[in-house]
Amino acid sequence: MLEAQLQTLQETARSLRELEDDAVLFARLNALPRADVQALLAEYQRVEQQFSPVNLLRYEVLNQLEEGRPPLTPADVELIRHEIEERNVAFFEKYGSRLTEGLARYAKREPFRAWRRGSGLAYFKLFHPFFYRKETAQRVLTALREVGEQMREVLALPTHRLHIGDFTGSHRYGATDCWLALFPPDKPNHRLAHQLFCRVSAAGIHAGLLSGWAIERDRQQIVEFFAEFDAAFAFLKTLTERYQAANDSLEVLTAVAEPPAPYEAAGTPGSPEPVLQSEETIADALAALRYKRNLILQGPPGVGKTFLAQHLAEILLGGRDERRMRTVQFHQSYAYEDFVQGYRPDGRGGFRLKNGPFHDFCQLAQRQPKQAFVFLIDEINRGNLSKIFGELLLLLEADKRSAAFSVPLTYSETPFFIPPNVYVIGTMNTADRSLALVDYALRRRFAFVNVQPEFGDKTIGLLQARGVPEEFLNRLTAAFRALNEIIRQDPSLSASFCVGHSYFMHPDPAELSTWYRRIISLEIAPLLHEYWFDDPDKAEGEIKKLLAVVGYS
Repeated sequence: MLEAQLQTLQETARSLRELEDDAVLFARLNALPRADVQALLAEYQRVEQQFSPVNLLRYEVLNQLEEGRPPLTPADVELIRHEIEERNVAFFEKYGSRLTEGLARYAKREPFRAWRRGSGLAYFKLFHPFFYRKETAQRVLTALREVGEQMREVLALPTHRLHIGDFTGSHRYGATDCWLALFPPDKPNHRLAHQLFCRVSAAGIHAGLLSGWAIERDRQQIVEFFAEFDAAFAFLKTLTERYQAANDSLEVLTAVAEPPAPYEAAGTPGSPEPVLQSEETIADALAALRYKRNLILQGPPGVGKTFLAQHLAEILLGGRDERRMRTVQFHQSYAYEDFVQGYRPDGRGGFRLKNGPFHDFCQLAQRQPKQAFVFLIDEINRGNLSKIFGELLLLLEADKRSAAFSVPLTYSETPFFIPPNVYVIGTMNTADRSLALVDYALRRRFAFVNVQPEFGDKTIGLLQARGVPEEFLNRLTAAFRALNEIIRQDPSLSASFCVGHSYFMHPDPAELSTWYRRIISLEIAPLLHEYWFDDPDKAEGEIKKLLAVVGYS
Protein backbone atom coordinates (compact mmCIF):
# COMPACT_ATOMS: atom_id res chain seq x y z
CA MET A 1 0.00 0.00 0.00
CA LEU A 2 1.26 3.46 -0.93
CA GLU A 3 4.47 2.10 -2.46
CA ALA A 4 4.48 4.69 -5.26
CA GLN A 5 3.97 7.56 -2.82
CA LEU A 6 6.77 6.29 -0.57
CA GLN A 7 9.07 5.99 -3.57
CA THR A 8 8.35 9.60 -4.61
CA LEU A 9 9.07 10.90 -1.12
CA GLN A 10 12.22 8.85 -0.54
CA GLU A 11 13.71 9.61 -3.94
CA THR A 12 13.24 13.33 -3.27
CA ALA A 13 14.71 12.98 0.22
CA ARG A 14 17.71 11.08 -1.14
CA SER A 15 18.35 13.65 -3.86
CA LEU A 16 18.20 16.54 -1.39
CA ARG A 17 20.31 14.79 1.24
CA GLU A 18 23.13 14.49 -1.28
CA LEU A 19 23.16 18.28 -1.55
CA GLU A 20 24.24 18.61 2.08
CA ASP A 21 27.70 17.72 0.77
CA ASP A 22 29.02 21.04 -0.59
CA ALA A 23 31.09 19.28 -3.28
CA VAL A 24 28.00 17.51 -4.63
CA LEU A 25 25.92 20.69 -4.39
CA PHE A 26 28.37 22.78 -6.42
CA ALA A 27 28.78 19.99 -8.98
CA ARG A 28 25.00 19.92 -9.41
CA LEU A 29 24.88 23.73 -9.61
CA ASN A 30 27.44 23.78 -12.40
CA ALA A 31 25.57 21.00 -14.19
CA LEU A 32 22.17 22.73 -14.15
CA PRO A 33 20.68 22.58 -17.68
CA ARG A 34 20.63 25.94 -19.45
CA ALA A 35 16.83 25.85 -19.66
CA ASP A 36 16.60 25.44 -15.85
CA VAL A 37 19.00 28.33 -15.30
CA GLN A 38 16.97 30.57 -17.58
CA ALA A 39 13.71 29.61 -15.86
CA LEU A 40 15.24 30.36 -12.46
CA LEU A 41 16.60 33.68 -13.74
CA ALA A 42 13.10 34.68 -14.81
CA GLU A 43 11.83 33.77 -11.35
CA TYR A 44 14.53 35.65 -9.41
CA GLN A 45 14.57 38.69 -11.69
CA ARG A 46 11.97 40.19 -9.32
CA VAL A 47 14.86 41.12 -7.04
CA GLU A 48 15.57 44.02 -9.43
CA GLN A 49 12.26 45.56 -8.31
CA GLN A 50 11.88 44.11 -4.80
CA PHE A 51 15.25 43.99 -3.04
CA SER A 52 16.28 41.01 -0.91
CA PRO A 53 19.94 40.26 -0.09
CA VAL A 54 19.49 36.49 -0.25
CA ASN A 55 17.65 36.61 -3.56
CA LEU A 56 20.23 39.03 -4.95
CA LEU A 57 22.96 36.52 -4.14
CA ARG A 58 20.97 33.76 -5.85
CA TYR A 59 20.32 36.02 -8.83
CA GLU A 60 24.00 36.87 -9.25
CA VAL A 61 24.93 33.17 -9.02
CA LEU A 62 22.39 32.32 -11.72
CA ASN A 63 23.73 35.07 -13.97
CA GLN A 64 27.25 33.75 -13.56
CA LEU A 65 26.04 30.24 -14.44
CA GLU A 66 24.19 31.63 -17.48
CA GLU A 67 27.30 33.47 -18.68
CA GLY A 68 29.23 30.20 -18.71
CA ARG A 69 32.09 31.40 -16.53
CA PRO A 70 34.57 28.90 -15.04
CA PRO A 71 32.80 26.50 -12.66
CA LEU A 72 31.20 28.22 -9.71
CA THR A 73 32.98 27.64 -6.36
CA PRO A 74 32.25 28.43 -2.71
CA ALA A 75 34.81 31.24 -2.96
CA ASP A 76 32.75 32.86 -5.73
CA VAL A 77 29.62 32.75 -3.56
CA GLU A 78 31.47 34.18 -0.56
CA LEU A 79 32.71 37.05 -2.76
CA ILE A 80 29.13 37.87 -3.79
CA ARG A 81 28.07 37.74 -0.13
CA HIS A 82 30.89 40.12 0.78
CA GLU A 83 29.90 42.62 -1.93
CA ILE A 84 26.30 42.62 -0.67
CA GLU A 85 27.31 43.03 2.97
CA GLU A 86 29.62 45.90 2.01
CA ARG A 87 26.77 47.52 0.02
CA ASN A 88 29.01 47.64 -3.08
CA VAL A 89 26.58 49.40 -5.41
CA ALA A 90 29.08 49.45 -8.30
CA PHE A 91 29.32 45.65 -8.32
CA PHE A 92 25.55 45.33 -8.94
CA GLU A 93 24.81 48.47 -11.01
CA LYS A 94 24.20 46.28 -14.10
CA TYR A 95 20.83 45.37 -12.53
CA GLY A 96 19.51 48.92 -12.48
CA SER A 97 19.05 51.81 -10.10
CA ARG A 98 16.06 50.42 -8.21
CA LEU A 99 18.05 47.41 -7.04
CA THR A 100 21.14 49.43 -6.14
CA GLU A 101 19.01 51.93 -4.23
CA GLY A 102 17.49 49.04 -2.28
CA LEU A 103 20.97 47.67 -1.57
CA ALA A 104 22.27 51.05 -0.41
CA ARG A 105 19.27 51.57 1.92
CA TYR A 106 19.22 48.06 3.35
CA ALA A 107 19.37 48.49 7.13
CA LYS A 108 20.40 45.10 8.54
CA ARG A 109 24.08 44.94 9.39
CA GLU A 110 24.32 41.16 8.91
CA PRO A 111 21.86 40.22 6.15
CA PHE A 112 23.15 36.62 6.01
CA ARG A 113 23.25 35.95 9.71
CA ALA A 114 20.54 33.26 9.51
CA TRP A 115 22.20 31.70 6.46
CA ARG A 116 25.60 30.98 7.97
CA ARG A 117 27.31 27.72 8.89
CA GLY A 118 30.58 28.14 10.73
CA SER A 119 32.72 30.79 9.06
CA GLY A 120 30.93 30.50 5.71
CA LEU A 121 27.44 30.24 4.30
CA ALA A 122 25.06 27.30 4.63
CA TYR A 123 24.99 26.52 0.90
CA PHE A 124 22.24 23.91 1.19
CA LYS A 125 19.93 26.52 2.73
CA LEU A 126 20.79 29.04 0.03
CA PHE A 127 20.46 26.87 -3.05
CA HIS A 128 17.82 24.36 -1.95
CA PRO A 129 15.13 26.25 -3.99
CA PHE A 130 17.11 25.65 -7.20
CA PHE A 131 16.56 21.90 -6.84
CA TYR A 132 13.23 21.70 -5.02
CA ARG A 133 11.07 23.48 -7.54
CA LYS A 134 7.36 23.82 -8.14
CA GLU A 135 6.89 20.60 -10.13
CA THR A 136 8.75 18.48 -7.57
CA ALA A 137 7.00 20.18 -4.65
CA GLN A 138 3.61 19.49 -6.24
CA ARG A 139 4.41 15.78 -6.61
CA VAL A 140 5.55 15.63 -2.98
CA LEU A 141 2.45 17.43 -1.66
CA THR A 142 0.15 15.17 -3.69
CA ALA A 143 1.90 12.09 -2.32
CA LEU A 144 1.70 13.38 1.26
CA ARG A 145 -2.01 14.17 0.93
CA GLU A 146 -2.67 10.66 -0.42
CA VAL A 147 -0.75 9.13 2.48
CA GLY A 148 -2.71 11.33 4.89
CA GLU A 149 -6.08 10.26 3.51
CA GLN A 150 -5.06 6.59 3.79
CA MET A 151 -3.83 7.24 7.33
CA ARG A 152 -7.20 8.72 8.32
CA GLU A 153 -8.99 5.70 6.87
CA VAL A 154 -6.80 3.03 8.48
CA LEU A 155 -6.89 4.72 11.90
CA ALA A 156 -10.66 5.36 11.63
CA LEU A 157 -10.17 9.08 12.30
CA PRO A 158 -11.99 10.56 9.28
CA THR A 159 -12.63 14.00 10.82
CA HIS A 160 -9.17 14.55 12.27
CA ARG A 161 -7.14 17.30 10.71
CA LEU A 162 -4.04 16.77 8.62
CA HIS A 163 -0.93 18.95 8.85
CA ILE A 164 1.77 18.53 6.19
CA GLY A 165 5.40 19.62 6.12
CA ASP A 166 7.18 19.13 2.81
CA PHE A 167 10.87 19.52 1.94
CA THR A 168 10.61 23.32 2.02
CA GLY A 169 11.50 23.04 5.69
CA SER A 170 11.22 25.41 8.63
CA HIS A 171 11.54 29.09 7.64
CA ARG A 172 11.97 27.88 4.02
CA TYR A 173 15.58 26.86 4.72
CA GLY A 174 15.15 23.46 3.10
CA ALA A 175 14.88 19.99 4.62
CA THR A 176 15.88 16.43 3.79
CA ASP A 177 12.77 14.87 5.29
CA CYS A 178 9.03 15.51 5.13
CA TRP A 179 6.20 14.68 7.47
CA LEU A 180 2.49 14.60 8.09
CA ALA A 181 0.49 14.58 11.32
CA LEU A 182 -3.10 14.01 12.40
CA PHE A 183 -4.58 16.00 15.28
CA PRO A 184 -8.13 16.36 16.65
CA PRO A 185 -10.60 18.72 14.94
CA ASP A 186 -11.30 20.58 18.21
CA LYS A 187 -7.72 21.79 18.60
CA PRO A 188 -6.70 25.19 17.15
CA ASN A 189 -3.60 23.78 15.40
CA HIS A 190 -1.01 21.01 15.53
CA ARG A 191 1.26 22.99 17.88
CA LEU A 192 -1.43 22.81 20.58
CA ALA A 193 -2.24 19.11 20.16
CA HIS A 194 -0.79 15.65 20.62
CA GLN A 195 -0.25 14.23 17.12
CA LEU A 196 -0.05 10.90 15.35
CA PHE A 197 2.70 11.46 12.80
CA CYS A 198 4.88 9.95 10.09
CA ARG A 199 8.21 11.48 9.07
CA VAL A 200 9.74 10.21 5.83
CA SER A 201 13.47 10.39 5.10
CA ALA A 202 15.78 8.62 2.68
CA ALA A 203 16.27 5.88 5.29
CA GLY A 204 12.60 5.11 5.95
CA ILE A 205 9.64 6.15 8.12
CA HIS A 206 9.62 7.32 11.73
CA ALA A 207 6.09 7.10 13.14
CA GLY A 208 4.47 7.55 16.50
CA LEU A 209 2.82 9.90 19.01
CA LEU A 210 4.34 13.33 19.55
CA SER A 211 3.30 16.50 21.41
CA GLY A 212 3.06 19.87 19.69
CA TRP A 213 5.81 22.26 20.75
CA ALA A 214 3.41 24.56 22.64
CA ILE A 215 2.37 21.79 25.05
CA GLU A 216 4.28 22.07 28.31
CA ARG A 217 2.98 19.30 30.56
CA ASP A 218 2.48 15.55 30.06
CA ARG A 219 4.37 15.59 26.80
CA GLN A 220 4.21 12.47 24.65
CA GLN A 221 7.02 10.98 22.59
CA ILE A 222 6.68 7.42 21.33
CA VAL A 223 8.53 6.84 18.05
CA GLU A 224 9.45 3.71 16.08
CA PHE A 225 11.16 3.17 12.71
CA PHE A 226 9.54 1.37 9.76
CA ALA A 227 10.37 0.53 6.17
CA GLU A 228 6.85 0.92 4.77
CA PHE A 229 3.55 2.61 5.56
CA ASP A 230 1.52 -0.55 6.32
CA ALA A 231 3.66 -1.34 9.34
CA ALA A 232 3.78 2.33 10.41
CA PHE A 233 -0.02 2.63 10.29
CA ALA A 234 -0.45 -0.64 12.25
CA PHE A 235 1.78 0.80 14.98
CA LEU A 236 -0.13 4.11 14.99
CA LYS A 237 -3.37 2.20 15.41
CA THR A 238 -2.10 0.81 18.71
CA LEU A 239 -1.57 4.40 19.90
CA THR A 240 -4.97 5.87 19.01
CA GLU A 241 -6.53 5.40 22.48
CA ARG A 242 -3.55 7.02 24.16
CA TYR A 243 -3.59 9.80 21.54
CA GLN A 244 -7.26 10.58 22.18
CA ALA A 245 -6.93 10.40 25.97
CA ALA A 246 -3.90 12.73 25.93
CA ASN A 247 -5.75 15.29 23.82
CA ASP A 248 -8.87 15.07 25.98
CA SER A 249 -6.81 15.94 29.08
CA LEU A 250 -5.26 19.11 27.67
CA GLU A 251 -5.94 22.46 29.39
CA VAL A 252 -9.10 24.39 28.60
CA LEU A 253 -7.28 26.83 26.33
CA THR A 254 -5.87 24.13 24.07
CA ALA A 255 -9.32 22.58 23.76
CA VAL A 256 -10.95 25.72 22.35
CA ALA A 257 -12.52 24.83 19.03
CA GLU A 258 -10.95 26.08 15.82
CA PRO A 259 -12.91 29.13 14.67
CA PRO A 260 -14.57 28.77 11.29
CA ALA A 261 -12.78 29.92 8.16
CA PRO A 262 -12.86 32.74 7.36
CA TYR A 263 -12.38 33.58 11.03
CA GLU A 264 -15.27 35.43 12.66
CA ALA A 265 -14.00 38.42 14.54
CA ALA A 266 -15.47 40.82 17.04
CA GLY A 267 -18.22 43.00 15.69
CA THR A 268 -21.96 43.36 15.68
CA PRO A 269 -23.60 39.96 16.28
CA GLY A 270 -24.91 38.62 13.01
CA SER A 271 -22.47 40.78 11.02
CA PRO A 272 -19.09 39.03 11.49
CA GLU A 273 -16.01 40.66 10.01
CA PRO A 274 -13.33 38.30 8.69
CA VAL A 275 -9.87 38.52 10.22
CA LEU A 276 -7.25 38.97 7.51
CA GLN A 277 -4.21 37.77 9.44
CA SER A 278 -2.91 34.32 8.56
CA GLU A 279 -3.87 31.17 10.41
CA GLU A 280 -0.22 30.91 11.48
CA THR A 281 -0.29 34.35 13.12
CA ILE A 282 -3.45 33.47 15.03
CA ALA A 283 -2.05 30.08 16.02
CA ASP A 284 1.17 31.67 17.27
CA ALA A 285 -0.80 34.19 19.32
CA LEU A 286 -2.94 31.47 20.92
CA ALA A 287 0.12 29.36 21.67
CA ALA A 288 1.85 32.34 23.27
CA LEU A 289 -1.20 33.08 25.41
CA ARG A 290 -1.28 29.49 26.58
CA TYR A 291 2.23 29.37 27.99
CA LYS A 292 2.78 33.07 28.81
CA ARG A 293 -0.74 34.25 29.75
CA ASN A 294 0.24 37.75 28.57
CA LEU A 295 0.52 38.87 24.94
CA ILE A 296 1.22 42.10 23.09
CA LEU A 297 0.17 42.51 19.46
CA GLN A 298 2.60 44.99 17.95
CA GLY A 299 2.63 46.53 14.51
CA PRO A 300 2.31 49.66 12.40
CA PRO A 301 -0.87 51.75 12.15
CA GLY A 302 -3.91 50.31 10.43
CA VAL A 303 -3.12 46.59 10.58
CA GLY A 304 -6.08 45.66 12.81
CA LYS A 305 -4.30 45.02 16.13
CA THR A 306 -7.32 45.91 18.29
CA PHE A 307 -9.60 43.97 15.98
CA LEU A 308 -7.35 40.91 16.22
CA ALA A 309 -7.12 41.26 20.02
CA GLN A 310 -10.91 41.15 20.28
CA HIS A 311 -10.98 38.16 17.96
CA LEU A 312 -8.45 36.26 20.08
CA ALA A 313 -10.50 37.08 23.16
CA GLU A 314 -13.60 35.61 21.55
CA ILE A 315 -11.70 32.42 20.69
CA LEU A 316 -10.56 32.04 24.30
CA LEU A 317 -14.04 32.76 25.66
CA GLY A 318 -15.80 30.51 23.16
CA GLY A 319 -17.82 33.48 21.88
CA ARG A 320 -18.56 37.07 22.82
CA ASP A 321 -19.14 37.42 26.56
CA GLU A 322 -18.98 40.97 27.94
CA ARG A 323 -18.87 39.68 31.54
CA ARG A 324 -15.57 37.88 30.92
CA MET A 325 -13.90 40.50 28.72
CA ARG A 326 -12.88 44.02 29.72
CA THR A 327 -11.08 46.74 27.73
CA VAL A 328 -9.14 49.79 28.90
CA GLN A 329 -6.87 52.19 27.06
CA PHE A 330 -3.64 53.42 28.59
CA HIS A 331 -2.53 57.05 28.29
CA GLN A 332 0.05 59.35 29.87
CA SER A 333 -2.23 60.30 32.79
CA TYR A 334 -3.28 56.74 33.61
CA ALA A 335 -1.96 55.53 36.97
CA TYR A 336 -1.94 52.61 39.43
CA GLU A 337 -4.82 54.25 41.27
CA ASP A 338 -6.92 54.13 38.08
CA PHE A 339 -5.95 50.59 37.13
CA VAL A 340 -5.57 48.63 40.38
CA GLN A 341 -6.62 50.47 43.51
CA GLY A 342 -6.46 53.95 45.03
CA TYR A 343 -8.22 56.67 47.00
CA ARG A 344 -10.87 58.66 45.14
CA PRO A 345 -13.23 61.54 46.14
CA ASP A 346 -16.37 60.19 47.77
CA GLY A 347 -18.58 63.18 46.85
CA ARG A 348 -18.87 64.30 50.49
CA GLY A 349 -15.57 66.14 50.79
CA GLY A 350 -13.60 63.05 51.75
CA PHE A 351 -11.89 60.10 50.06
CA ARG A 352 -12.59 56.40 49.93
CA LEU A 353 -10.59 53.39 48.76
CA LYS A 354 -11.82 52.29 45.34
CA ASN A 355 -10.81 49.26 43.32
CA GLY A 356 -9.76 49.76 39.72
CA PRO A 357 -11.02 47.72 36.75
CA PHE A 358 -8.18 45.20 36.79
CA HIS A 359 -8.60 44.48 40.52
CA ASP A 360 -12.34 43.84 40.14
CA PHE A 361 -11.78 41.76 37.00
CA CYS A 362 -9.28 39.48 38.75
CA GLN A 363 -11.61 38.99 41.73
CA LEU A 364 -14.42 38.00 39.36
CA ALA A 365 -12.11 35.52 37.62
CA GLN A 366 -11.09 34.02 40.99
CA ARG A 367 -14.73 33.16 41.65
CA GLN A 368 -15.03 31.27 38.34
CA PRO A 369 -11.71 29.38 38.05
CA LYS A 370 -12.89 27.07 35.25
CA GLN A 371 -13.80 29.97 32.94
CA ALA A 372 -11.34 31.98 30.84
CA PHE A 373 -11.27 35.78 31.32
CA VAL A 374 -9.59 38.23 28.93
CA PHE A 375 -8.39 41.73 29.80
CA LEU A 376 -7.58 43.93 26.78
CA ILE A 377 -5.24 46.92 27.06
CA ASP A 378 -5.31 49.16 24.01
CA GLU A 379 -2.21 51.30 23.31
CA ILE A 380 -0.35 49.64 26.17
CA ASN A 381 2.87 51.58 25.52
CA ARG A 382 1.19 54.99 25.88
CA GLY A 383 1.20 54.71 29.67
CA ASN A 384 3.99 54.70 32.24
CA LEU A 385 3.91 50.94 32.67
CA SER A 386 5.92 50.64 35.88
CA LYS A 387 3.74 53.34 37.44
CA ILE A 388 0.51 51.64 36.33
CA PHE A 389 1.33 48.02 37.18
CA GLY A 390 3.33 48.54 40.38
CA GLU A 391 3.73 45.26 42.28
CA LEU A 392 1.64 43.49 39.65
CA LEU A 393 4.79 43.15 37.54
CA LEU A 394 5.61 40.18 39.76
CA LEU A 395 2.09 38.74 39.76
CA LEU A 396 1.75 38.89 35.96
CA GLU A 397 4.24 36.08 35.46
CA ALA A 398 2.59 32.84 34.33
CA ASP A 399 4.26 30.75 37.05
CA LYS A 400 3.11 33.11 39.82
CA ARG A 401 -0.60 32.99 39.06
CA SER A 402 -1.82 31.46 42.32
CA ALA A 403 -2.78 32.37 45.88
CA ALA A 404 0.65 31.14 47.02
CA PHE A 405 2.17 34.29 45.46
CA SER A 406 -0.38 36.75 46.90
CA VAL A 407 1.00 40.14 47.94
CA PRO A 408 -0.61 43.03 49.83
CA LEU A 409 -1.41 45.96 47.57
CA THR A 410 -0.08 49.48 48.05
CA TYR A 411 -3.31 50.84 49.57
CA SER A 412 -4.56 47.77 51.46
CA GLU A 413 -3.29 44.80 53.44
CA THR A 414 -5.64 42.35 51.73
CA PRO A 415 -3.60 39.72 49.82
CA PHE A 416 -4.08 39.90 46.07
CA PHE A 417 -3.09 37.60 43.17
CA ILE A 418 -3.83 37.30 39.46
CA PRO A 419 -5.52 33.94 38.79
CA PRO A 420 -4.28 31.64 35.99
CA ASN A 421 -7.54 31.97 34.03
CA VAL A 422 -6.91 35.68 33.31
CA TYR A 423 -5.31 36.37 29.93
CA VAL A 424 -3.94 39.85 29.23
CA ILE A 425 -3.74 41.08 25.63
CA GLY A 426 -2.20 44.46 24.83
CA THR A 427 -1.80 46.33 21.55
CA MET A 428 1.19 48.49 20.66
CA ASN A 429 1.72 50.90 17.76
CA THR A 430 5.35 50.49 16.65
CA ALA A 431 5.32 53.59 14.43
CA ASP A 432 4.62 56.22 17.11
CA ARG A 433 8.00 57.87 17.75
CA SER A 434 6.62 59.86 20.67
CA LEU A 435 6.23 56.73 22.81
CA ALA A 436 8.87 55.14 24.99
CA LEU A 437 9.93 51.56 24.43
CA VAL A 438 8.30 48.98 26.67
CA ASP A 439 10.05 48.55 30.03
CA TYR A 440 12.36 45.51 29.88
CA ALA A 441 10.96 44.11 33.12
CA LEU A 442 7.49 44.18 31.62
CA ARG A 443 8.70 42.96 28.22
CA ARG A 444 10.01 39.78 29.84
CA ARG A 445 6.53 39.00 31.12
CA PHE A 446 4.79 39.29 27.74
CA ALA A 447 5.06 37.41 24.47
CA PHE A 448 5.07 39.62 21.38
CA VAL A 449 3.40 38.85 18.05
CA ASN A 450 4.02 41.06 15.03
CA VAL A 451 0.93 42.07 13.07
CA GLN A 452 1.69 43.11 9.49
CA PRO A 453 -0.27 44.73 6.65
CA GLU A 454 -2.34 42.27 4.63
CA PHE A 455 -2.55 43.41 1.00
CA GLY A 456 -3.01 39.92 -0.40
CA ASP A 457 -5.70 37.56 -1.65
CA LYS A 458 -7.81 37.70 1.55
CA THR A 459 -8.10 41.47 1.36
CA ILE A 460 -8.88 41.40 -2.35
CA GLY A 461 -11.56 38.74 -1.81
CA LEU A 462 -13.15 40.64 1.07
CA LEU A 463 -13.32 43.97 -0.78
CA GLN A 464 -14.58 42.28 -3.95
CA ALA A 465 -17.45 40.87 -1.90
CA ARG A 466 -18.15 44.47 -0.84
CA GLY A 467 -18.49 45.66 -4.41
CA VAL A 468 -14.97 46.86 -5.27
CA PRO A 469 -13.85 45.82 -8.81
CA GLU A 470 -10.94 43.37 -8.99
CA GLU A 471 -8.96 45.54 -11.43
CA PHE A 472 -9.02 48.45 -8.99
CA LEU A 473 -8.04 46.19 -6.09
CA ASN A 474 -5.07 44.81 -8.01
CA ARG A 475 -3.81 48.37 -8.55
CA LEU A 476 -4.45 49.36 -4.93
CA THR A 477 -2.72 46.34 -3.39
CA ALA A 478 0.24 46.60 -5.78
CA ALA A 479 0.66 50.30 -4.90
CA PHE A 480 0.66 49.65 -1.15
CA ARG A 481 2.93 46.64 -1.37
CA ALA A 482 5.40 48.86 -3.26
CA LEU A 483 5.03 51.69 -0.73
CA ASN A 484 5.57 49.36 2.20
CA GLU A 485 8.68 47.90 0.60
CA ILE A 486 10.12 51.42 0.28
CA ILE A 487 9.28 52.07 3.95
CA ARG A 488 10.93 48.79 5.02
CA GLN A 489 14.13 49.63 3.16
CA ASP A 490 14.35 53.21 4.44
CA PRO A 491 17.15 53.41 7.05
CA SER A 492 15.20 55.95 9.12
CA LEU A 493 12.09 53.76 9.11
CA SER A 494 11.55 49.97 9.04
CA ALA A 495 8.77 47.39 8.75
CA SER A 496 7.38 48.90 11.97
CA PHE A 497 6.21 51.92 9.96
CA CYS A 498 4.40 50.17 7.10
CA VAL A 499 0.87 51.28 6.20
CA GLY A 500 -1.91 48.86 7.07
CA HIS A 501 -4.93 47.55 5.22
CA SER A 502 -7.66 48.62 7.66
CA TYR A 503 -7.99 52.07 6.04
CA PHE A 504 -9.85 50.35 3.18
CA MET A 505 -12.20 47.98 5.02
CA HIS A 506 -15.35 50.06 4.48
CA PRO A 507 -15.44 51.01 0.80
CA ASP A 508 -18.02 53.09 -1.03
CA PRO A 509 -18.37 51.30 -4.42
CA ALA A 510 -20.73 53.98 -5.74
CA GLU A 511 -18.11 56.73 -5.21
CA LEU A 512 -14.97 54.63 -5.41
CA SER A 513 -12.54 57.26 -6.71
CA THR A 514 -13.71 59.92 -4.28
CA TRP A 515 -13.65 57.47 -1.35
CA TYR A 516 -10.10 56.34 -2.18
CA ARG A 517 -8.78 59.86 -2.82
CA ARG A 518 -10.11 61.08 0.54
CA ILE A 519 -8.42 58.24 2.41
CA ILE A 520 -5.11 59.00 0.71
CA SER A 521 -5.35 62.80 1.11
CA LEU A 522 -6.84 63.00 4.61
CA GLU A 523 -5.39 59.95 6.38
CA ILE A 524 -2.36 58.44 4.65
CA ALA A 525 -0.74 61.60 3.21
CA PRO A 526 -0.33 63.23 6.67
CA LEU A 527 1.22 59.99 7.93
CA LEU A 528 3.76 59.92 5.07
CA HIS A 529 4.61 63.59 5.61
CA GLU A 530 5.35 62.75 9.24
CA TYR A 531 7.50 59.77 8.21
CA TRP A 532 9.56 61.86 5.79
CA PHE A 533 9.32 65.19 7.63
CA ASP A 534 12.88 65.98 6.51
CA ASP A 535 12.23 65.04 2.87
CA PRO A 536 8.84 66.48 1.79
CA ASP A 537 9.57 65.83 -1.89
CA LYS A 538 9.87 62.11 -1.20
CA ALA A 539 6.59 62.12 0.71
CA GLU A 540 4.84 63.95 -2.13
CA GLY A 541 6.28 61.55 -4.67
CA GLU A 542 4.90 58.52 -2.84
CA ILE A 543 1.51 60.21 -2.34
CA LYS A 544 1.28 60.88 -6.11
CA LYS A 545 1.97 57.21 -6.81
CA LEU A 546 -0.91 56.25 -4.52
CA LEU A 547 -3.28 58.78 -6.09
CA ALA A 548 -2.37 57.44 -9.54
CA VAL A 549 -4.35 54.30 -8.66
CA VAL A 550 -7.49 56.29 -9.54
CA GLY A 551 -5.92 58.66 -12.07
CA TYR A 552 -5.15 61.56 -9.70
CA SER A 553 -1.67 63.03 -9.37
